Amino acid sequence: MSKEYAANSFRSYSMRTGPVTENEINEAFPNPNNLKNEAYAKYLKDYFMCTTAYFMQFEDPQSMHRQLQRRDLDTVCAYELYQMKKAFTTTDVLDLGNFV
Repeated sequence: MSKEYAANSFRSYSMRTGPVTENEINEAFPNPNNLKNEAYAKYLKDYFMCTTAYFMQFEDPQSMHRQLQRRDLDTVCAYELYQMKKAFTTTDVLDLGNFV
């Protein structure tokens, strides 16, 4: 994710204007590539990218509020969420040894 894209995403979801610090970007969008567990990082990154791409479509609070009225909101990024949950429950992705 580019720094400009991350800064715009941060401004968008925090409804802030003005400069964004690199620390704020790192806190809002942790880099899953820094994890030692590559499988975990892949699932997490796929889900984060999907949700970020979805929410970037809405630029004003009114359109975001309208999304809360959707009856199918829980299906947004459902495939990525399903893949992540399936891997977490059926494989050893979450074993502590995989993170060290």
